[in-house]
Amino acid sequence: MAKLIPHADPAAIALKPERDVAQALVDTLPDDCLVYHSFPWLRPERNDRGQKLFLRQGEADFVVLSSLGLLVLEVKGGEIRYEPNTGMWYRLLPSGLLKEIRDPYRQASDNMHALVKTILEREFPIENVLPCGFGYAVVFPDCRWTGTPPLGADRPVILDSADLPALGNRVQSLVRRWDRNPNPTPLTGANRQRVKSGLAGTFRLLPALDRVVADQEATLLQLTEWQAVALSGLYTNDRLVVSGPAGSGKTMLAVATAKHLAIREKKVLFLCFNRSLADWLSEILSPSSFPTVTVSTFSSLCAEWCRRAEIPFRVPVAAPERQEFFRSTAAELLCQATDQLLERFDAVIVDEAQDFEPEWWLPIELLNVEAEDGSLFIFYDPKQNLFVNKNLVFPAIAARFELPVNCRNTRRIADLCSRVRGVDIPSAVFAPVGVEPHVDVIPDGDHRATAVEQQLKEWVKDGKLMTSQVAILSPYRPEGSGCCVGNRTRLAGLPVTTDPAAWRAGSGVLIASIRSFKGLEADAIILTDVGKPDVGTFSVADLYVACSRAKHLLTIYATEPIVT
Repeated sequence: MAKLIPHADPAAIALKPERDVAQALVDTLPDDCLVYHSFPWLRPERNDRGQKLFLRQGEADFVVLSSLGLLVLEVKGGEIRYEPNTGMWYRLLPSGLLKEIRDPYRQASDNMHALVKTILEREFPIENVLPCGFGYAVVFPDCRWTGTPPLGADRPVILDSADLPALGNRVQSLVRRWDRNPNPTPLTGANRQRVKSGLAGTFRLLPALDRVVADQEATLLQLTEWQAVALSGLYTNDRLVVSGPAGSGKTMLAVATAKHLAIREKKVLFLCFNRSLADWLSEILSPSSFPTVTVSTFSSLCAEWCRRAEIPFRVPVAAPERQEFFRSTAAELLCQATDQLLERFDAVIVDEAQDFEPEWWLPIELLNVEAEDGSLFIFYDPKQNLFVNKNLVFPAIAARFELPVNCRNTRRIADLCSRVRGVDIPSAVFAPVGVEPHVDVIPDGDHRATAVEQQLKEWVKDGKLMTSQVAILSPYRPEGSGCCVGNRTRLAGLPVTTDPAAWRAGSGVLIASIRSFKGLEADAIILTDVGKPDVGTFSVADLYVACSRAKHLLTIYATEPIVT
């Protein structure tokens, strides 16, 4: 039984003559045959002078594709008349009047030539010849014919009601008659697929990636705004600790808190750990809009206040000594500077508090107008602790609040973060589902770089995302040898940058280490060079942080299978 396209059941065809022909074709043709019903076509053509390009349309009642070739069928149902003296064709109407119709053989011929031209242009532009026979015929399902064939026709191409019971055999025989090749070969394999693709096309409608991301972003932004409004009552607490997983909106709520206090002319210190995050926050809480807000990393604050107090701030060169200096010595020097400087803040906000050393909280409290009784707002996620290898210790604060719901990532990315972290992180009810994160194991660095470039092409060049929406993260610094795309100036023909500010300004796709990007986010992230967590310097927390930075799209190119 042949396959009818697009109707699954011939009985669904409205016109009885075409329904009868469809049923006969489906019942009597081999299983490998495709029967296209009511096949429309539209072609660009030029006028007789070869000048003006215009569109010409037509429609074939049936197109049969078999292993022998292609046949176009025109169906003329009802009582049909032909006048040999004039060469005119008519249909007898129920009223008894004759209605002139177009020559069915010319109609079938036009349809066939238009379809063959289209197939050749699409699939055989070099060969310029089909690898099979092709032709046409006219079916008169409600008539029988006698006499000699009309002009433009021959006996084999005239099919009537007597042919319906064995219509498949007649069609197959007719295709052979049309084949110009004396030794035809079956139309199979790649050639059959090419003819099929040329006939039916490969047209698909794909979601526009930039539009999909924009729609999802609007939903996530609304969820974050709803959360901020719902938690506005927390501002009645002068000292507050807010915890929550990545994507729960901690940073945005911290920013909302800073704006709330600034509007009330409070002098606010906003501290974080990551330099890139501080730069971004400085853009959001710019001095021109919020002059009473100071944004800084803790280490930069220590250096600045020591400079103002004329206290030497000598950072060791060696890594172990440098680490110990910023862990405790810098905090001690800040205490000394605080004793000498009169400046204080009405409120202190700390984001990324899980990365703050226990020794840092004393000078932070001293920066407050009311010291340990002053306004202090702490935001943290214990699972994002990448730098403090000990239990978290915060100042004494009675009011605590947990943000359990993810409202930054799509559901599928949030699900991956849950699996990495080992706990369930529920998404907001109306959060978009999004695209399943893609994970591929590519041990070779050059091959990973090639894959990164291909993904960039799909997202930016084909998907129309902006470079400022895409970031490439690695456990290694871009200038190091471990990053497969490090020290590049272009990828997939696109500019790249290692400067987050330049990235946000649209100067190129960002390449950054996972830890330097912590606290930031991107619509689309390519995570590369990652191995199995808890091996070397790459931990489960690193993987969790990296995955959670992607809001809408996430692709991972790992060096070995990772636990996800």
